[in-house]
Amino acid sequence: MKAIALLPVALLVAACSTVVPYAPTAQLSENPRKIVERVLSEQPTLETPEFVRVNDDYFEYADGTVTEGSRWTRSQSTRTTTARVFYRSIADLKLYEKRGVWYVVPESRQGAEMTVVSVSNEADAKLFIDALASLRKQGSRE
Repeated sequence: MKAIALLPVALLVAACSTVVPYAPTAQLSENPRKIVERVLSEQPTLETPEFVRVNDDYFEYADGTVTEGSRWTRSQSTRTTTARVFYRSIADLKLYEKRGVWYVVPESRQGAEMTVVSVSNEADAKLFIDALASLRKQGSRE
């Protein structure tokens, strides 16, 4: 179900954007977890998550709410949907640009897009990629 929800966003990003080649750098002056938390929290207005959680193994954020109801009982329930990405599962990090908005797309070993993170400027998008690459490397050493 989550893959279906990401499909329209992923198609929009891939179809109308420019791929920007970028290789992560080795050195970070900040804590990579703080960089990931800041960039996720500062996504443009429509994509701003309700919460962000970053730890040594994964990051997750609330990427929307779903209200479900039954026409038979007239009851409704609302639940928050979350995107969770384990650093060890990231095989590649893609960077796209479209109309001044930068998109970072972590991909799994099977080539599936795990999530799409919108970033308002190039420097933060590249810093986010550097932080994810650093956390992925730390996770593979354990």
